[in-house]
Amino acid sequence: MSLIIINQEVVVFLFSPSIVFPYLKHEEQTKLIAQGIQKGIEEYKKRNKEKARELDKQKRKLQQAKSTLEQEQTNPTISNETLPTQPTTAKQSVLPWLLLAISWLGFAGYFFLLHP
Repeated sequence: MSLIIINQEVVVFLFSPSIVFPYLKHEEQTKLIAQGIQKGIEEYKKRNKEKARELDKQKRKLQQAKSTLEQEQTNPTISNETLPTQPTTAKQSVLPWLLLAISWLGFAGYFFLLHP
């Protein structure tokens, strides 16, 4: 059984390289092919290790972020009791309406004074 990597894909042959490449009759060429195949397998394994390592790093980062988020939720730094609360009064909601009414009266007076 032989493995050959073509265009970053592994192709498995269940027969010897001499059958795959019949024009290569010499043993040296067959050995070179076998070495190339072995090199391709090693490169494939190396890539898979790198990918697995990167995925592992990302997984660890996600776990760390998840644990810090859980810690923040269980132990908040500022509790609701310590936050100052402002009482809502009628003066806060009246002021914007008062300013709006004054501005509209000013615009209406200006318009009627210029266009009698």
